[in-house]
Amino acid sequence: MGRKLPRFLTPLEVEAMLQASKGNPRDNLLMKCMFYLGLRNSEAQKLDIEDIDLINRVGPIPGHYLDKAHTRKWWAKEQFVPILADRQSHADWVKSGSKTIIDRAKERVQDILSTHKPTPLPEDQVKALDEIVAEATAYYKQKGML
Repeated sequence: MGRKLPRFLTPLEVEAMLQASKGNPRDNLLMKCMFYLGLRNSEAQKLDIEDIDLINRVGPIPGHYLDKAHTRKWWAKEQFVPILADRQSHADWVKSGSKTIIDRAKERVQDILSTHKPTPLPEDQVKALDEIVAEATAYYKQKGML
């Protein structure tokens, strides 16, 4: 269907990982970067001193990274744009009908429902499901619930 959504750590898991890494300053710093700065695993694995130096060179606002080789190198790999995001200017969005994200989501659902062709289940799985339904039906009839 698409990319798998990431699993997020609970606050207790984060605290446990920070405690476990306290004996190793490098690992502890890496954990803090990941948790407090929101680095993804892929970003942390590829972390390079150049990444940190770039931040120092560009500086705070109004600095920008768009003209830097580092940004061009990683842009295609790391940029994430949600499927339903509307990238139009406000004026173009109004001209094209002012669809909300809910409108676009409903259209996407309808598109999926009208075009998706599920893979048929193997016959043994269909038979197993039929047996489960028959057993459940008998149970609920006996209980007077059907």
